Amino acid sequence: MTASGPGTFSFRIQSIAFSQHNSIMDLVQFFVTFFSCFLSLLLVAAVVWKIKQTCWASRRREFVLRLRHQGEISVGREQ
Repeated sequence: MTASGPGTFSFRIQSIAFSQHNSIMDLVQFFVTFFSCFLSLLLVAAVVWKIKQTCWASRRREFVLRLRHQGEISVGREQ
């Protein structure tokens, strides 16, 4: 906005232009990136889950063996 005289103002309107590429390659690149990130996260989650399952199975096995061993000791003491 500029003042050219007393009481008169002139406005200069500037246009803003932008363009979006409507290319099929951009869409393909988006989906390839999205699915590769998704599958990577899914693979990490599967590996973590498998490690967790292995640890829990090992703990359970040790617990069962400890119970069996304690049972054998208590049965042996009663005789």
